[in-house]
Amino acid sequence: IATEAGAHVAIGTSISTSRKLNVYTDTDTFAAYAEAASTSGINIGIYGRASGNTTDSSYGVNGSSSSASGSNYGVRGLATTASSGTNYGVYGHASNSGAGDAFAGHFEGDTRITGRLNHDYDLQIATQAGAEVAIGASINTSRKLNVYTTANNYAVYGQTAKSTGDNVGLYGNASGNTTGRSYGVVGNSSSASGTNYGVQGTATGNTDPTGSTHGVYGISSSDIGSNAGVTGQASGNTTGISQ
Repeated sequence: IATEAGAHVAIGTSISTSRKLNVYTDTDTFAAYAEAASTSGINIGIYGRASGNTTDSSYGVNGSSSSASGSNYGVRGLATTASSGTNYGVYGHASNSGAGDAFAGHFEGDTRITGRLNHDYDLQIATQAGAEVAIGASINTSRKLNVYTTANNYAVYGQTAKSTGDNVGLYGNASGNTTGRSYGVVGNSSSASGTNYGVQGTATGNTDPTGSTHGVYGISSSDIGSNAGVTGQASGNTTGISQ
C-alpha cells in the first residue's frame, strides 16, 4: 500500500492523524497478524523501530492492555519448538556506546518469577538508597535483606569449597556505629522442638596449609558501644537441644 507523504491508512476504523496505520476489530481475535516462515536465517514476525527523537523517549514496540476483566498483558511472549535449541519468550538486549546505563529489562512494580532465575555472571541486586530486599517475606525497614521460609531447612545457606586460600561460608562485618552495639553476625533460634542453633558453622575441604577455614567468622570494629564479632541465642526449645 503506497501512500503519499502525510497520508494515513485505517482498517475497520476511522483515520487517526497520529497513527500511520490504524487497525480495529471487535469480531476477530487478532487486529493484526504477521508471520515469517523462512527456512533459513532469522525470522521476525513484527519488527518495530523508533528513532530520531532527541527530546523524549522512543519505543520500538509499545503494548497496552486494559480489559475490564481477566488478565491483562501489555506485552506477551511465547516461544516453543519441537527441535533442539533455546526458547526465549521475551528477549531483551541493551548496549550503550556512551556513558549512560544500558538495561536489557526495566520493571516498575512487582515482578513475579514462577521458574528459576538463571544467570551466567555475577548476580548483583542493586537497590536505591534506603530500599530493602525481601525473599519469602514482607519488607522490613530495619533489615536490608529479609529472608523467610517454611518450606526449606535453611533460610540462608553459605558454602565455599575453594581448595586454597581462606574459606568463609558466611561473613558478617558491622562497623561505623558510634552510639550503640555492633554485631558482625547475630543468630537466634527459638523452635519448640528439635535442636536449636543460634549460629552454626562448618568449614571443611581446605587443603592449603597457609589458608584459613572458618565455620563462622565475624568482625566488629565500632569505636563506641559493645562489639561482638559473633553472637548467638537459642531459646524456646522444650524437647531438644538449644545451643
